[in-house]
Amino acid sequence: MLADRQPALWTSVMVIALLVAIGITFGAARDGGFVSLDDGNNIFLHPQLGTLTWDRVLWAWSDFSSARRYLPLGWLGFSAVVSAQGYHPAGFHLACIGWHALAAVALLGASRQILRRFAAPAAQGWADALAWLATAAWALHPLRAEVTAWASGLLYAQASALALVALWLWTLRWSASRGPNWLATGSLIAFLGSLLTYPIALGLPVVCWILDRSPGNGRAETTPASIRSVRQTGGIWVLLFVAASGLVLAANLAARGQKPEEFARMAPWSDFGIADRLLQALYVWGRYLQQWIWPAQPSPVYTDLFDLSAPSAKVVATAWAAAALLAAGLWIARRHRLILGSLLAYSAMALPFLGLLEHPWVAHDRYASLLSPVLGIAVAAGLLRVRTAAWRVTVVVAAGGLIIIGAAHARSLAGHWRDEQAFDARLRATLPRQAAAGYYLGYLPSSAHFLAGRFDAIMPTLAQAERDAPGWSADSTRDEFRRLVQQHEEFVARNWPGTTVPPRAVLHLLHGLAAMDRGDTQTARAHWEAALAVAPGFTPAAQALASSDGTTTRRR
Repeated sequence: MLADRQPALWTSVMVIALLVAIGITFGAARDGGFVSLDDGNNIFLHPQLGTLTWDRVLWAWSDFSSARRYLPLGWLGFSAVVSAQGYHPAGFHLACIGWHALAAVALLGASRQILRRFAAPAAQGWADALAWLATAAWALHPLRAEVTAWASGLLYAQASALALVALWLWTLRWSASRGPNWLATGSLIAFLGSLLTYPIALGLPVVCWILDRSPGNGRAETTPASIRSVRQTGGIWVLLFVAASGLVLAANLAARGQKPEEFARMAPWSDFGIADRLLQALYVWGRYLQQWIWPAQPSPVYTDLFDLSAPSAKVVATAWAAAALLAAGLWIARRHRLILGSLLAYSAMALPFLGLLEHPWVAHDRYASLLSPVLGIAVAAGLLRVRTAAWRVTVVVAAGGLIIIGAAHARSLAGHWRDEQAFDARLRATLPRQAAAGYYLGYLPSSAHFLAGRFDAIMPTLAQAERDAPGWSADSTRDEFRRLVQQHEEFVARNWPGTTVPPRAVLHLLHGLAAMDRGDTQTARAHWEAALAVAPGFTPAAQALASSDGTTTRRR
C-alpha cells in the first residue's frame, strides 16, 4: 500500500474498497422514509414535481418561484426518481447514496492527480495511498450523514458529485497528452450542472485557478511541460468558470426576490450591521473547520446564530479562533504557498455559506460537502513529506482508525433520518432550550402529525415544545392547525361522507387529479399509488388508479 502498484489493479482496489465502505456506512439509509424537514415541499407534495416530461423540463428551466434558489437540474433530479419508482422514499435515498458514491470516486481521482503532482517521482505510491485516505475521510465523515440519509439531500449529493467530477476533469488536463481543452469543456459542463442543481460550488473557479498556478512539488523548474502548456489556456477557462458562476448567481438572486413574504430576505444594513456580519461569517468559517475535526454532536438544524445581540460563548469563541487562525495562516503562508493556497481555496468554497447577506444563517451540515475536500487534500499534501516506511505505516494506521470511528458515527447519525420519530428525537436531543428551537420542536412535528391524520397528537406536541423551548409561544400555531384540521374534515365530509383519511392521502389524490387534467398520466398514477400507500382503504384513489389502468389498456 505504501509503494507503487500496477496502476489499473491499484485503482480498482481503491475504488472497490471505497464503494464497499460507503455501502456499509450508509446502505441502511435506503430503508428510510420522508421527514418533515422540506421533504413535503421538495418532493412528495410539490404541486409541479412529477415524472419526466417535456412540459416538466420546460417548467424546471423557467421556474424561479418554487424555492429561493434557481435549481432546474435539482428539480429534474427529483423528477427522474419519480419516473423510476414513484413517490416511494427508498428511491430517493438510493439516489442520494448513488450520487455520493460517484462523488467519492471523482474526489479520489482528483485527489490522486493533485497529490501526485505535489509528490516526488519516488513517492507516487504514497501519494495514491494518501489520496485514498483523504477521500475515505470525506466520504465516511459524519457530516455526510445528512446528505446521504435525507431524501431532500439529493440536491446536495447531486450538486457535490457534479462539482467533484468537474474538479477531476480539470486535474486530468495536467496529464493529458492530447485534448486538454476537451477535458476543460467537460469540466465546465459538469460545473454548470452542479450550480444548476444547487449552487454550493460557486467558489470552484478559485480552486481551479489555484491548482493550475501551483508549482507542484515546490520547484518551478521541475513543473512538467504538459502542465505548463495547460496553464497557457487555463486562464481563459477560469474566466469561463467565473462567468458561469456569475450567471447562476444572478439567477439565484432573481429567484430569491420572487417571494419576499415567504423566503428569508437579504438583510438591510440597518438590521444587520457590519460587526454582526463579520461575527457571523467568522463563526461559520471556523465552525465548519471545527466540525471537520470534531463532529461530536451534529444536528439536523442549528440555532446558534439566531440571536447575535447576545451571542453565545460558543459563537464568540469560534469567531475569535477563526480570526486567529486566519491571521496565523496568512503569516505562515509567506513562506509556505501550500498554506496560502489552502486558505484561499477553503475560504472561496465557504464564501456562499458565510451568511454575509442574511441573518440568521443556518450552518447546516450539508453545506460542508465541498469544504471538507479542501481540508483533506491540504493535510494529505503536507503528509507527502513523510518518507520513512515506519512513519508511513503509523500515518495509515492512525488515519484508518479515525476513519473507522467516523464511519461508525456517521452510520448511527444516518439512522436519525430514518423516520419522523427518529428525526424528532434527534432534534430534541441536539437543540438548545431556547425560543429559537420552538419552530423545529413544535411546528415541524405537528405538520407531520397533521399530514398523517394524527390530529390528537398536535396539541400535546405543541405544549411539549413550549416547555422544551422556553420563550416560544405556540398560540398562533395552535390556531393555524385548528383551522387546517377543520378545513380537512369539512372537505372530507363534503366529498366522502363517513370516511376518515389522512390529509396526505387527500393531497396526493388531488395532485393526481390535477396531473391527469394536464395529461400527465404517469405522475397522476404515482400520486394515487402514494395515496394508497398512506391510506390503503382510500376508495377514490383506488378508483382513480383503476380508471387510469383501464384508459391505458384501451389505448393499447
